[in-house]
Amino acid sequence: MLLKFFRKPLPSVLIATVFIGLLSWLGTLLSTGEPPVSYTDYGMPLFSLLISVIPQGAFWAKFLALLMVMANGLLLIQMNTKYILVRNRTHLPALFYILLCSGFTDLQTLTPSVFSAFFVILALDSLFATLNTNHLDGTFRAGFLISLGTLFYLPTVSVFLLMFFAIVILNLSGVRPWLAAIAGFITPLFFTVFYYYYFNDEFQLVQIITSVVEEGMPYGFVGLNAKSVVWLSFALLLMLVSGVNLMASLPTQKINVRKYHSILLLMLLLVGMVTVFVPIASVESLFLFSIPFSYLLSSYFNFVRNRFWSELLFSLLLVMVLLIQLF
Repeated sequence: MLLKFFRKPLPSVLIATVFIGLLSWLGTLLSTGEPPVSYTDYGMPLFSLLISVIPQGAFWAKFLALLMVMANGLLLIQMNTKYILVRNRTHLPALFYILLCSGFTDLQTLTPSVFSAFFVILALDSLFATLNTNHLDGTFRAGFLISLGTLFYLPTVSVFLLMFFAIVILNLSGVRPWLAAIAGFITPLFFTVFYYYYFNDEFQLVQIITSVVEEGMPYGFVGLNAKSVVWLSFALLLMLVSGVNLMASLPTQKINVRKYHSILLLMLLLVGMVTVFVPIASVESLFLFSIPFSYLLSSYFNFVRNRFWSELLFSLLLVMVLLIQLF
């Protein structure tokens, strides 16, 4: 059965996961012309620098976006190996991340949030490591990485709020972890402000952020077509089922794992609320939302006892993502 195969931590599973990722983006990679949704005018500094080098309609732009999705998935596997977020070693987090990020074909292009997600995953890694290493180094690096992500995608700043909840959940004592996190977040912003002040205009960065806030995102929930609505509804159903299952199993987890999952669940809630209620965020937040969602699904499908329903839901998820490419 499909799920039984993908549960195994084998090289063949990893190869199959990469192949599914290529299939899920094949229609986009083979298409010509401008993408349905363009972020060319999205002015955040690091993303503007990127698209000044790689035009959005180019094949390499779409291929780079796919590579970033796959890289993010591989980072999720690495984190699972280090922190045992899913009790068994498995490549499922990468598979689910790729599938979730491939469900909206209009977003299969260079989006600022796919790069932001890369830095957020690294930030989570630094935060989780504080239980075993230096608190100040971990929180500083986490703040620094979230700040870099914000310079790609402005709503990433909401993940910085998650850091303060994480410091409490991880029970990092004293005020210094808080100050280190703030210092880490401010550092890239300081150099960015200095660059604009020295080479351009002292208020240009403020104008850029104001423009991003006022213009909003080019692709929103209102413009979703029928297939996207069906896909979104099915994904939310999976989130509900797997979320209930995880909440029931948390008391049986080790203390550290419970803390990690609490942070991931808070991230799921926080990013979801920002996506729905904050105008500067929209469907493209999927690349951030899928980080905790992938672990949620991995935990559920790795341990669910009912083989019929687990195989059915997993197969439907896989088939739906592949069929979306054809319609």
